[in-house]
This record gives sequence, C-alpha cells and structure tokens, in this order.
Amino acid sequence: MNPPGYRSMLRGKVEGSRFELRLELVRYAQEHGIWEAARAFRASRNTVRLWLRRYEAGGAGALVERSRAPKRIVHKTSRLEEERIVAARRLVPCFGPRRLKEAFGLEAGKNAIGRILKERGLTRRKRKKREKQRDLRGVKAAWRSLTRLQMDVKYLRDIAAYWPQMEALGLPRYE
Repeated sequence: MNPPGYRSMLRGKVEGSRFELRLELVRYAQEHGIWEAARAFRASRNTVRLWLRRYEAGGAGALVERSRAPKRIVHKTSRLEEERIVAARRLVPCFGPRRLKEAFGLEAGKNAIGRILKERGLTRRKRKKREKQRDLRGVKAAWRSLTRLQMDVKYLRDIAAYWPQMEALGLPRYE
C-alpha cells in the first residue's frame, strides 16, 4: 500500500476528503499496527494514535474535523457592562464610543463599545458623499426657480493692499 502522505492530504495537495483518509488510516492501523500505518501514510505515530483512540472512543463520527475555536471567550464584555454601555448611549445619543468611555467611566475598550452599539442597532451608517449629493439634488429640484437666493461672502479685510484704502475711504469690508 502506498497512499499519499497524511500531511500533504490535509494541506489539500491530493484529492480526497480528510474523513476518508482518517478512516483509511485507522483501519490500516487496526490491521497492521501503529508503526506500519505511520510508515505507510507518512504520518507520525502520535497522529496515528490520536485518530485510533478517537475512532475507538466514538466510532467513525469521531474522525470528523472538530472546531478549533475556544469554548469560551475570556475577555468577553459582561452582560452588565453591555447594559451600561447601551444605557449611556441612550442618555447621550450623540456621543461616540470614545466619548462614552470617558464620560461614563466604562471598562470596555472603545472598539468593544463601538461593536456593541453596532450590534444593538444604536449607530447610523455613515452616508457616502454621492448619497448626500443625490439627496441635495432632490431637494433643490423641488424648489421653484428664482425663489431662493444663495450668496457667497468674501471678507476683504485680509488683503494687505486693500486694507488702508478700505479704512480711509470707507469701502466695503466684504464682497
């Protein structure tokens, strides 16, 4: 028997599923022994023992890939702290995560506060520039022509050559 190496199979370089490979490895180890299975599958003896023990303890279902995620998150924000964050935001809806943390002495970090506010739907999505422009166009289109007056003002007192004449002759201070 000359199957592909166990490590290359797990890395996806060889076709086939991991479950089938493990099942084949375990059956070969039961017939020929751990040393021979390790040599044939080019895996360590500890790997062969691991899958053999799992198979004996739980059958074929134990050979399925297990989650490597931690069972619990040690640094997760407590429920009480989350409620304090939400209450603070409802008191002052205009404060962001950093200001909430400073003003109310919250223990969670600003990123955690921001995440909690977003999860609870207490934030608004920032509108993009094009969206704002489109909305303004709609408002302006609803106006009747020549009913609104727009004026830009330029103050002239910061022009050095104009300043003495403006003061002496009483010229306008803005245009």
